[in-house]
Amino acid sequence: MLDQELELLKKKLEILELKQRISSLENPTTATVRQPAKIKFEEFSGDEADHIVRWYTQLERTFIPYKMDDATMLYNTRRLLTGTAGVYARSIDVTSYDELKAEFIKTFSKNRSVEGVYKQLRTRRLNRNESMTRYVLEMQALAFEAPIPEEELINIIIDGIGDPINTATFSFAAKTVEELKALLKKYEQIRPRDVATSALPSSGTIRQPNKGGKETNVIQQAIRCYNCSKYGHYQSSCPSPRRPTGSCFACHEMGHINRNCPRRISSTSAAFQQDERELECAQPIQ
Repeated sequence: MLDQELELLKKKLEILELKQRISSLENPTTATVRQPAKIKFEEFSGDEADHIVRWYTQLERTFIPYKMDDATMLYNTRRLLTGTAGVYARSIDVTSYDELKAEFIKTFSKNRSVEGVYKQLRTRRLNRNESMTRYVLEMQALAFEAPIPEEELINIIIDGIGDPINTATFSFAAKTVEELKALLKKYEQIRPRDVATSALPSSGTIRQPNKGGKETNVIQQAIRCYNCSKYGHYQSSCPSPRRPTGSCFACHEMGHINRNCPRRISSTSAAFQQDERELECAQPIQ
């Protein structure tokens, strides 16, 4: 009796399995293909002044929250390539994100000299209707193309504002660009909108007589030496001794920067305290 029941159950099981196989053959399930995540990011064309290394650095920061695999990063990168970059991407045979990145950096990277980047930074001026945030961010983007010490970038940004009266103490108060941004947010509230966008620091001004014998101010080209930090010449024609890379501008010694130089701290501390008091009550010049 027990054997008959077992045999009957086996037959029922075989029948159920057969029904399931028949059902799967008659109604095949459609596999769901998951579309890769699409991100929004600025396109790269390679036709103008695009900087491929900076573009890839910012793109990869955008990838981080999505935790993308190699195939998805490759897919998104190809979507963002236009113009000459798009044509080049279609002409090369790459199968991974790293391969594509290596090919593009090799083809589109621009070897710019440090002196060229300095010149571009010093000719960049704060526009009349430009926000301080945009101005600083664009200066940072330019500085990304060369190893510009942060202390020097801070001084260049301040020079480009063209308002030495109200920004005189910023180079002493800000030790990083982030600290400078905080100061400039407060400065935005008192910023005089009639400051000439071509204004230069007083150290870049010379005087020469005109035809009538009277002296007139002549603004030198916005150039500054990377060796001695003075205006009016480039590093290649600097008369001062060659300064070791990364050393102090004031004494040419390693281990500290110009702001913390022992030779100038004693002479600037009193002036700095006075400048801080003046900054607190600074008002735009009408």
